[in-house]
Amino acid sequence: MATCPNCGEIVMNGDPYCTNCGATLRWNFDDEEDYEHSSDEEDSDDLHELYHLMVKSDMTTDERFDLFKDYLFLTDYQLEEVREEIHSEEEMYGCRFIMVYTAPYPKVFIFLRQDKYRDVMIFNRCYVEHFPGRFDPGGREFHYVYTRLLEEEKFQRQVVELAKEGLELKQIYSDISIPFFDGLKVEFTDGNHEVIYGIDEDLNFKKLYES
Repeated sequence: MATCPNCGEIVMNGDPYCTNCGATLRWNFDDEEDYEHSSDEEDSDDLHELYHLMVKSDMTTDERFDLFKDYLFLTDYQLEEVREEIHSEEEMYGCRFIMVYTAPYPKVFIFLRQDKYRDVMIFNRCYVEHFPGRFDPGGREFHYVYTRLLEEEKFQRQVVELAKEGLELKQIYSDISIPFFDGLKVEFTDGNHEVIYGIDEDLNFKKLYES
């Protein structure tokens, strides 16, 4: 007899989700004519392909959400709550809703904020056993990518100049969840001391802190 791996409730073979806690269920079947499986690597490739397609899409937020809502297994009322949460997230962080990764539990709502020199991916989740139509603020994740900044020639030149002074680039960071830390900052070290610079839109460095 099969049970839910999340809450232990008895479930029927082939059920897409647990009727008790809402956890998504993944089944392995021997009859490959009826059920086709892909490797984790193939699943990952498919996810990345879908993500990039959705990033390039000119669909509205509501149109994007409508593509995924049937896979959330929520009531109409809960779906409208999630829709409101998505719009609120976009307004709060200046981001845009991209897609829902529906395979794991809880499902991952992916947002993207693209600034001049960075990309910020934001992950949110709804736990259906607690607040099915609301994102869990404690589970929000921010992932920062600074590829465009690192590719800028002016930035590279300034890093080289500071290297001549014995300073080595340690990290680039920012935090869009706290307005004071929203701007780009770069930390350098000489092995014993740290120096932090702020970077403006024209890639000018301003020393903010030295220890």
